[in-house]
Amino acid sequence: AARPNAAGRYPSGARAGASGWRSGAGAPRSGWYQCPAAHPHPGALGLARFDLPNVRLLHLGIAIITVGLLTTEHVRVVGDVDRMNTVFKVTYQLWVWVGLLIPMLIYGLLQQRRYLFALGSVVLLATGLLFPFQAIPARYDDNHSGDYTLDGSRFMDVMTLEQNGWRLHTARDAALARYMRANLPGTPTIAEFYQREYWWNSRISVLTGFPSVIGWANHMRQQYSHLHPEIEQRQNDIRLLYSATDAATILNILRRYQIDYVVVGELERSMMPPRTLDLFYQLRDTGQLTLVYDALFTELFRVEHAQLEDGNRLVSQRE
Repeated sequence: AARPNAAGRYPSGARAGASGWRSGAGAPRSGWYQCPAAHPHPGALGLARFDLPNVRLLHLGIAIITVGLLTTEHVRVVGDVDRMNTVFKVTYQLWVWVGLLIPMLIYGLLQQRRYLFALGSVVLLATGLLFPFQAIPARYDDNHSGDYTLDGSRFMDVMTLEQNGWRLHTARDAALARYMRANLPGTPTIAEFYQREYWWNSRISVLTGFPSVIGWANHMRQQYSHLHPEIEQRQNDIRLLYSATDAATILNILRRYQIDYVVVGELERSMMPPRTLDLFYQLRDTGQLTLVYDALFTELFRVEHAQLEDGNRLVSQRE
């Protein structure tokens, strides 16, 4: 099996050429002229020809950006989820260019002494500046670190979560991630428990940049719709890894995804039956796993690949 990247993605990327384009929610349209957003394009080219030389490219750029924004209302990549990624990937770039063109527009208005238009433009822009005054206090209300900071991981030193009767201390995961960044060579593939979206999943992969068996499954489904069966298989296999009732199942999953390290933190312990945790210790005793980190209910096992070939035989003898 191919090794995933840090987000749990697979080497084969989505190709627009392979999936095609679809207009709206119905069948694909055969011609560009059927897309209403394409109509202003010839007009913009014609008007730019008669424009003043110093603003010709500026106005043409605005027209093309407008066409791009309108096009996303009618055209999407086949397989996209409600045109979500089509809009995100296209409009992010276009709005950056809008931001670059606005100062040039205001400068042109001032140069032509159209002061009222320039003043009106500045007023409209000023209303957009209300966002940081509203957003920063709202974000601070959700702040777990207790103060203003540019350190995006500061919250992990103090935040706790509740899971199946366990109190999960994110500081312990942060300490493990720091250890892994400082001591693990290369980019090893790791296994950590995956429960559901919008929860404390993939946290070690995110904090270390190391590849994991499954990343954010919902995003994988959106971006790789043709790989839904494999995504579901990987998610189920990770759950099976942390709920296995025999060591052979654990060894098979470790081999299948070429896993180098297995995380057993508080999140994993809150979901693992005691029998599965005992199996990890059994594999440690027989040499298939090596415990390289152990602190406050947070452990990291290194997979000894050289020992996996004889793993089933040794485990059978132990059992």
